[in-house]
This record gives sequence, C-alpha cells and structure tokens, in this order.
Amino acid sequence: MSLSRADMLVHWDHSADELIASDPDDIDALILELIRVRRLGYHLVSISRRTTQWLLGERANSSFVSTQLGMFHREYTQTGNLRLNSSVYIEVASFKHDFEIQQGAKIQASIKFLFRSGLLEAPKLILENIDNDGWFAEFIISNVRGLRQFPAVMVQRLHGGGGDVIRVLNYEIEKKSIVCVLMDSDKKFPDQEDDKKVVAVRDACSSSGWPFGFVFVAPCHELENLLPFSVVSDMARYDSAAAIKSLEIIAEREKLNKVPDQEIYWRWFDVKKGYNDSIKKDISIDAVNWHDDKLNEAFGETAPAIAGFGDALIPRISIDNRLQAKLAQSLNTKEWHNDFREFFGHLAWVFAAQRRTIT
Repeated sequence: MSLSRADMLVHWDHSADELIASDPDDIDALILELIRVRRLGYHLVSISRRTTQWLLGERANSSFVSTQLGMFHREYTQTGNLRLNSSVYIEVASFKHDFEIQQGAKIQASIKFLFRSGLLEAPKLILENIDNDGWFAEFIISNVRGLRQFPAVMVQRLHGGGGDVIRVLNYEIEKKSIVCVLMDSDKKFPDQEDDKKVVAVRDACSSSGWPFGFVFVAPCHELENLLPFSVVSDMARYDSAAAIKSLEIIAEREKLNKVPDQEIYWRWFDVKKGYNDSIKKDISIDAVNWHDDKLNEAFGETAPAIAGFGDALIPRISIDNRLQAKLAQSLNTKEWHNDFREFFGHLAWVFAAQRRTIT
C-alpha cells in the first residue's frame, strides 16, 4: 500500500434498520470490543450519533455499557469528521463477507471479520532496530500527532532485523493485523535506485493483497538523517567539531544556492560512518560523484573528509531531557522539512488512538 493511503480510524455508522437486521449477539459483542479498544487506547474509535442513540435505547444492557456508549456519543463531536481527512479508515459494515476496499477512503469490514481478524488489536510497527529506531520513530510519531488532531498513539514494536522483516511481516498479515514496516532507504544520493531489500519488502506487502499492511521508507539515507542538524550540532559540537563545521559550510552553500529539500546533503550523508576515501570504495561511482560535487561546491578542490558520528546519537538523545525538548521543538520549524512532516504525519495515522481510560 502506498504512503498516501495510510490513515487509521475505526468508524461505525449504521441506521436503525441496519442495526435491527443485524444479529443482536454480534451487536452486543461489537459494543464490548469497541469499548475494550477505546479503554486500552488501541485505536481511535468513532461511533455516529444515530448509532449510539439506537444502541443506548436498545442494547445498553448494563450501566457500564450505557456509560461507555454515552462517552462515544459525546466524543463524536471531535471524532465524527476525522474520517473526512483520512486517506484510509475501517468502516464497520453490515454485509456478511469479510471486507471490501471501497473507492476513496473506506475499507469496510464486517462485524464477524472484525472478531476473526487482528484489526481491533494494537497496530504493529516492524523495525530493523527495535530499540534505537523504535524509540526515535515513536518519539516523532507522538510529537507530530497534533498536526493530525488525534489524542494519542499506540505503537507495538516488533523486531525485524537480521533479514527477518519479510518473515515478521508475513506472520502479521496472516493474523490479519494492522502492520507497518519502517525502513532505512540506504540510498547514498536522491536519484539512486531503491535498495533490493526495500523492493522485496514492498513486493511482499503488495502481493499479499492485505489492505492494512504498510511499508514506509525513510525519505533519506537512514532514520538518523531525520534528526534536525541543529540538534546534532548541539550535542556533537565539541566531540566532532571538524565534522560539524564542514557540514555547516555545506549547508550554508546549499542555502545560498536554494537547493531543494530532497537534495540537501545532510539527508544522504552517512551519519554513522561519514564520508572519506574508504567509504568511496564501498559505494557506486554515481554516489561518489554526487558527494564529491557537493563537497567541491562548498570547499573547492581541497574538500576535506568528514567523520561520522557513530551509533550514539539517538541513544544519547533518548536519555537526555534537554536534547529531547530541543528535538521536539525542532520538529515544528522550517529546518525539519515539509515532506518529513508529511511522511511522519501519514505514519502517525496508522497508530491513531484514544488515550487509555480506566472509567
């Protein structure tokens, strides 16, 4: 499934006639399931007022159910229009078969299929590095959710490193889970062809025919390149002064030349290893030419090697409240590019949820 079709919401809007024609046991079970989902904060659930009014009158079999349905009824003021901004959402259907992919935003799923599938469980996020990449992705998703106006996110991380991405993806698809893969592109420059691993994962997802499987590939070399350079400069200015200075000079030249966001050097710089003669031996001649052109533009023929920052950037941020605050602030500035916000805005919708409640 493409990036543009990756929003998530559970919406139930049945008329009185549809509800009367449905199996009352299924209706009662669905009420309890959606209450469970809401209380656990698994998904963002929206039930229309006409549906909750009928349910309150006909199927509120206890004070607990009545209270919860009343909450859905009141929350519809905030949740009712969210599907209008969604590019994909689950709509509870009254038909008997499993699901239908509708033209436009809706994917309809029958009540019985909702019970048999994993659609009402927590959505899964498969990562090659469950700790560093997982923490970073969840941090950004949590901070950009406000742009999509939903109250919380629910992310269940799964490890897909060591070539296990496709195996884990297939397993979750077999369970009919909502599942998302987040991958590095591993590209060394913007026009490089997609990595074979990326192609294989996308093919596995699309060939499954499962509409709730998503593959997101970072619009840069690796997830670390999504770190705003100002945050990296703040934390590494003393440990890696020469590298920071070189990257600042390149950035200044690019700003002067009005280089498009997609071609900015920081996006395709190997944050861990840097760029030097040893790195050149391991990448294509096209990649070497692209990087050398960037450096020559900034420094002339005496362009320096640029050291990398190793594996410590994200782990350091994850334990430093000051750096986390700076990162969160940076996500709302021009430095963090519009397409980064769009990328994570779409990703965040997969994990749209209610806040957990104990009422």
